[in-house]
Amino acid sequence: MDTAKEFVAIIEKVFDDFLAEYQFLKCQSRTTNYGFSVTYRNNERYVRFGGTLHPHDYPYYYYLSFGEGSDEFPESDWNSVALWRLIQDLSPEDYNKHRNLYEIPPGITKEQIEQKIETNLELSEVYGTTFLNNDLDHFRHVRSSQNTSREPYKIYSPNDKGKYTVSDDEQSSNLKKKYSQE
Repeated sequence: MDTAKEFVAIIEKVFDDFLAEYQFLKCQSRTTNYGFSVTYRNNERYVRFGGTLHPHDYPYYYYLSFGEGSDEFPESDWNSVALWRLIQDLSPEDYNKHRNLYEIPPGITKEQIEQKIETNLELSEVYGTTFLNNDLDHFRHVRSSQNTSREPYKIYSPNDKGKYTVSDDEQSSNLKKKYSQE
């Protein structure tokens, strides 16, 4: 079984119609040997599934995130919030119940993938509908909290003494500032 292709096929089967009800249309779907992503957009808002199967990223995982703005890196790394963070903010009990939902264990079956994606649909219906309905208050609050506690990307540059100096990446510093606002 090609795990990446199976994830994408099931995501599209389960989420295409659901997200279309909220005027989100699929704008990108791709698989590689090492991962997958599916992105849906509604103007400035987007919903993205992504997963990594790269040996450097073991243990493998996938995610479902909601974002506002560009869905291109690096902005998407700052303007989005994973569904699990929205759940954690509203219901620590549900967060703990679904703590392992985003793991991709070795030998995952098609049935297990289907169950994971169906569970994401159920959780999106409970914890994602405000975002999907363009009520962004809770989403922006969680995004602000998440980004306030993050550090900008770091740049390590060698100096003339064989050591490294560390500085903040200017672009990520600006994105941190922008998306730490509610």
